[in-house]
Amino acid sequence: MSFKFFIQFLLTLIFALAGSFYYAGASSDAPSEEKSLIIQLLNRGIEQLDELITQRIYIDYAFLTLAGLTLFMLLFHLVSYMKEKRKRAKHQQKIEQLYTLISRTSHLSQDIHDAKYIYQKACREIVQIAGFSFAWIGEYSSNSRSIEPLASFGNASFLDESFHSTAPQHMSSSAKAYLQSKTVVNNDLSKEKNKNNTLALKSGLKSDSAFLIKLGTEVKAVLTVYSASTGCFDHQMIILLQKICDDISHALESIQAETTEERYLNELRIAAAAFETQEAMIITDTEHKIIKVNKAYCVLTGYSENEILGKNPNFVKSGRHDKAFYKKLWKSLEEEGSWKGELINRRKNGELFTVLASISSIKDFGGDITHYMQQSLDISDQKKTQEQITKQAFHDTLTGLANRTLLLDRLNYSLSLKKRSGAFGSLFFIDMDNFKNINDSYGHDVGDLLLIEVSQRLLSSVREEDTICRIGGDEFVVLIEDLGTNKDEAALKAGKIADNILLKLAMTYRCRGIELFSSPSIGITLFPDLSHDPEEILKQADISMYVAKKSGKNSLYFYNEELDLKLKKQKDIERNLREALLHDEFELFFQPKVSIGDERITGIVSLIYWNHPTKGLLDPDDFLEIAVNNNFIIPLEEWAIRSVCEQIKAYEKVMKKDQTIAISISSVHFKQRTFIRSLKETIDETGIDPSRLKIELSESIMFQNTQEVILKINELKGLGIKFSLNNFGTGSSSLYHLKELPIKEFK
Repeated sequence: MSFKFFIQFLLTLIFALAGSFYYAGASSDAPSEEKSLIIQLLNRGIEQLDELITQRIYIDYAFLTLAGLTLFMLLFHLVSYMKEKRKRAKHQQKIEQLYTLISRTSHLSQDIHDAKYIYQKACREIVQIAGFSFAWIGEYSSNSRSIEPLASFGNASFLDESFHSTAPQHMSSSAKAYLQSKTVVNNDLSKEKNKNNTLALKSGLKSDSAFLIKLGTEVKAVLTVYSASTGCFDHQMIILLQKICDDISHALESIQAETTEERYLNELRIAAAAFETQEAMIITDTEHKIIKVNKAYCVLTGYSENEILGKNPNFVKSGRHDKAFYKKLWKSLEEEGSWKGELINRRKNGELFTVLASISSIKDFGGDITHYMQQSLDISDQKKTQEQITKQAFHDTLTGLANRTLLLDRLNYSLSLKKRSGAFGSLFFIDMDNFKNINDSYGHDVGDLLLIEVSQRLLSSVREEDTICRIGGDEFVVLIEDLGTNKDEAALKAGKIADNILLKLAMTYRCRGIELFSSPSIGITLFPDLSHDPEEILKQADISMYVAKKSGKNSLYFYNEELDLKLKKQKDIERNLREALLHDEFELFFQPKVSIGDERITGIVSLIYWNHPTKGLLDPDDFLEIAVNNNFIIPLEEWAIRSVCEQIKAYEKVMKKDQTIAISISSVHFKQRTFIRSLKETIDETGIDPSRLKIELSESIMFQNTQEVILKINELKGLGIKFSLNNFGTGSSSLYHLKELPIKEFK
């Protein structure tokens, strides 16, 4: 600009001087030239004399006009230059004000814990510190389908009259930014006619820009900044205003973290970092040399300011991030102008620490990068706490093994990989035989020691990439990866690993000087073979384990197509059970109990049958166990109890004094807290004599809370209800518990 002005000034001066000298010289020589001309004109005639005089006058006027025009151009360029200089100075001042504002907004999350207060403070400082005319922040309302104000500073009357609807006819910069999910700049409001721009122009506002305030990936609010001049928002100013929005977003993230379930954990993190008064910050040049650092960064890294200045920020690298990580970081900086994420760095003393870092590029008027700014928040304590929570959420507290949640997650991931590779994996479901007897005989503390020893033996039996899980009690699951693409070979490899586990887990255990004996029953299934669903694959292994246990324990069994058909049949029954009850498809059948000695009927036993619409009459063994496993047994048995009571009422006149009708009740239903109350209500509603009702309990009831079971039985016996123990001898019966139960009849 200065060189251009100098050339224009020089040319104008030359033309002015030349015209002046010419005019002055012409005036001084006028008499002699006139004499010469008169002599010539006398010879040529009066007409030629007049023509020459006229031409000379025209030349004088032309030079005079040229000199005047050049002087006018000189003054015009001088005024333009001064106006441009003032404009540039004003713009530079605004940029410096924005930097000052950024240094303040970067600390919003430390002292302020209310979103609306943050919004109001940001609007006020954008106007007062950065020198803009008006600023407001609003959020989208689904009710009004517009951007509704939350905070503002400046011309409030304009905001009261404006309406920032997302409808096309009322589309303001704020609404456009929200709908298009990007920054919107309008450097001349007069060029786009709508209600909001007209109101803004009347209020002296000539340009605006709208920026998104995000919470994670969600647009939380829109910041709109107005200026009293056109063309105010250039590239550099937009970048700096976006940085202010990023700082507001960061403050909102901190607020959100404190208002969620992690409030307590964040308070621990804040307490641990109580001496941190501000966010660590460094600024580098384009050669990535640190040119400015604050005290918080020195405290964070353990280095002094002199040790940091002039160095590349990678001097604190930990080596935990690979080249691909940094390549992605720089790509984000080049394409988007910013990057945000977690960095693991190393302090001067060698200690690792984790920061939530935000890196932004700063550009000049031409769009060229001049500096990089990095902000770092130490989240080391928070990360450690999160790791502990994650471990508790995905690992068994007793053994440290993976739990069911982590197992299903890894199994799901393994299935996705095997869809592409075609390789097989295997799942082992392991149940320790006689573990309940050990718990009952020696106590839970000894049982826990046994389970810990089992987990250690399992860990030594598989590879590091395999997963061992304890899903509850004495049940373990082993996930074996990469057994090859040949199914037969995969099954052979899985069998060898299972044999090794079987051998190790069957060895004698010694816990607190006590020799213990417990062997495993192992169910094995290959995947993906008959299913790609993690839950179903786990169920396949579970079913195989029960087959192994029934075949004599201390053995293993492979899941096969026969079991698969059985599983599909069970799933089909599960889907239709509830609908069957709604459609009244269940029926009660009654069998007499006959005395062998005198062939006298001593009572009646009720049995639940399913009159299936397509499969015909289904035996109780076909569906009752499935009903127990998915808790459908409770509404089914409640229906059966009422039906039995109604039958007792119908038969009470012909039934002899000691005759009863028995109904089998599952341990799942009997242990419900509402069982006794519900049974009493049914007896009262049907009006039967309780002594006519007999409840048959399964043997498994003895392995629950024995005292609670005894109390329930005694309470119901007090009403006159009789009891019988069903399926006695089919499980691991404890004679001690049997003696405690107030039951005198066994089946």
